[in-house]
Amino acid sequence: MRWWTPRSSTGFIVETIGDCYMVAGGLLKREAGGPHTIWSRDNQAGNDDLNPASRIHALAVGMLQAAKSVPMPTTGGHVELRIGMHTGPCVSGIVGRKMPRFCLFGNTVVKAARMETTSETHAIHASWDTWLALGQPWHDLHWRPTNGVQAKGIGLMQTMLWREDYIRRV
Repeated sequence: MRWWTPRSSTGFIVETIGDCYMVAGGLLKREAGGPHTIWSRDNQAGNDDLNPASRIHALAVGMLQAAKSVPMPTTGGHVELRIGMHTGPCVSGIVGRKMPRFCLFGNTVVKAARMETTSETHAIHASWDTWLALGQPWHDLHWRPTNGVQAKGIGLMQTMLWREDYIRRV
């Protein structure tokens, strides 16, 4: 099972909380001269290879496919994943004195967590902002609208759900 290789790396693992992982894309981009700059949708428009939403979605699909081959030692069934995606601005910083760590803060992080907690297993639950950042890929028949999800502390969010076993009728 090898879906995360240096060449295909699409995100930065920011935090692990229990059995949850948070991956962020588009935070930093290495320039030829060495300094880092924040990724901007404006200066990368139309380039899916550099679009963080597209890259993180590809990573999420790879994770769902890889999970099928990982058996649970207790049940023999395969690992079940719920994936949430949200796109938006955030603030980063180093937190802690004894064990400093890199953290992300803001509504984008909260909304991404809500997408995960309200997702179905074996699915990618994306906010409408992420759907727009992906370019509204209606050609991918694995996507379907959810008719909105009530997210704690946020209210009703328009969302889309991607499932490999779902094929939308056209």
